Amino acid sequence: QKYDEKLKRAVFPVLTSGHYLHETAGAVLALIELKAFGKSYAGKTIENAQILARELYSKGFKILYKGNGFTTSHMILLDCTNLGGGSLVESKLESMNIIVNRNILPGQKENFRNPKGVRVGTQEVTHIGMGEQDMVDISIFFDRILNKKETADKLRSEISCFRSRFREVKYCFDNLLF
Repeated sequence: QKYDEKLKRAVFPVLTSGHYLHETAGAVLALIELKAFGKSYAGKTIENAQILARELYSKGFKILYKGNGFTTSHMILLDCTNLGGGSLVESKLESMNIIVNRNILPGQKENFRNPKGVRVGTQEVTHIGMGEQDMVDISIFFDRILNKKETADKLRSEISCFRSRFREVKYCFDNLLF
């Protein structure tokens, strides 16, 4: 009873208000999956981020927070100053079917339209089952696109072929009749 009002205010109207009850069901399922798989998913996501960061660093990319193992979360920050800026890097990678986000680097005053960095996350690739060797392969794609400046349709096709091997979502229930 001590937390009744606080809990009620946190859940309603924020999570459960409205006529869209499917959203409530989706939130409940997501929370159940988080309880069942969250710890292993989070651990693998961070592991993948650290591997990808080390691999990118070994290929000459400037990755922030080297002293902290490059990251303690799902996210890697890449300084793209010497690559033409974050917007250009984001655009080049996206044209090859690799999605990143341009990002202002910490402690720097930058134009938000063309920041000096990009943010690379590993949560989605982990969710579809990618692991250590796949992070190595992704770093090779980054190298070929950004350092070696490959732009051919062949490379775009290679990346699509690589991605096509991952068609099953992991860290979730296989059968919803539980």
